[in-house]
Amino acid sequence: MLKSIGVKAFFLSIDLHAPDSSSSYFHLPSVFFHAESLTSLRLVRCKFPQYDRIVHFHRLELICLRNVEFTDQHTINNIIWTCPLITSIRLEECKGLHFTSIDLFLKHLKHFTFINKQIEDEVCGIDILSVPTIETIYIHGSSTRFRFHGHKFTYLKELSLNLVIVSTDSFDFSSCYEFPLLESFDITGPGWDDINLRMNAPKILHFKCLGYNRIPSISFTTPMSRQCRSVLGFRFRPESNSFLELSGFLHAFGQSRICLSVFLDPMPNILNIEQDVIDNIDGVDVEELGLDMAHAASFPTFLDCMFSVCRPRNIVQHSYVREAHIERDQKELTEFLCNFLTMKSWEFTRKEDLEEVRIESFDADNQQWEPVLLSECALLPKSKNRVRFQLKWSEDANRDEESSSSKRRKLE
Repeated sequence: MLKSIGVKAFFLSIDLHAPDSSSSYFHLPSVFFHAESLTSLRLVRCKFPQYDRIVHFHRLELICLRNVEFTDQHTINNIIWTCPLITSIRLEECKGLHFTSIDLFLKHLKHFTFINKQIEDEVCGIDILSVPTIETIYIHGSSTRFRFHGHKFTYLKELSLNLVIVSTDSFDFSSCYEFPLLESFDITGPGWDDINLRMNAPKILHFKCLGYNRIPSISFTTPMSRQCRSVLGFRFRPESNSFLELSGFLHAFGQSRICLSVFLDPMPNILNIEQDVIDNIDGVDVEELGLDMAHAASFPTFLDCMFSVCRPRNIVQHSYVREAHIERDQKELTEFLCNFLTMKSWEFTRKEDLEEVRIESFDADNQQWEPVLLSECALLPKSKNRVRFQLKWSEDANRDEESSSSKRRKLE
């Protein structure tokens, strides 16, 4: 019909306004697959019929599907693989997807988004091949298995993998990944324990890695720039080997502005700390260190070791504390740091390198940090304002680290 009246291009949007919990769907007729002049498709709460014939979306460029149900997995594959002009694909909370392959046949694809926050019994697999034109990849899937094929992604600028299922075959660890234009890399979730990822990303400006278990192995073939902001957070078991692993990991990001959050494993006391190992660790400058007071008894020893691994410019309560514990944790952390950093009775290994401690409280009304006098420290635990501790380390400590880093590079 559209062809007979001379329609050369049109945009189709169908949105069945219904609650997310509703089982109501608009059932698409089979004639839908013959819309040859369709260029942009947006469907919400629709149901695809089983369709094994050729799809005639030869001009389709944009696909956005939300809360859509597929009767047959082959339907979405037919749409993707037979539409050579597609530039953007967005699949959000769709049912009936078991496997999606984004590959070389999509010669114009620039943006791919897949979101599946519902925990399901069936796992959806996504394969990303070396699509030459791809610029952004965003995958958020609690039941999504991810595999990355190919090593060179010439135009990729943003890569975000949140809560995906990562395994040893998700990446090819035998080669270095080339991301010449990559600016943002975000990996969040469990399963990164066995990752040994090498990449060349000279233009990286934002790197985020929040893991739930061990510290992954990630390295860069080119030094990161000072303009890059690295947000790192891990569950941490405070033992000598763990501090060594953390030190090696931080050195890979040493040129960037690091914001580090540490989540201590449940344990009564710190175990297996070999002081000679800790003493020989080269510290890395860290913009911000986020902590909680989950284990007050072992905290002095833990913080002593952490100051050997890194030299934080600011210490704050990290933002991942559960809502019910924020006020209590803030009070305990503030009280401890006031005593540990300002009282002469407390000693720690790197104390001679710490030249100055300043305390600031966040004024929510004026949206700015205000200085706090040391004489007011006793009042801080009672305050509901956020508190941060600013630390100034000696230049000698920085020069020692630069010298050690230079020697290490020569050895490498």
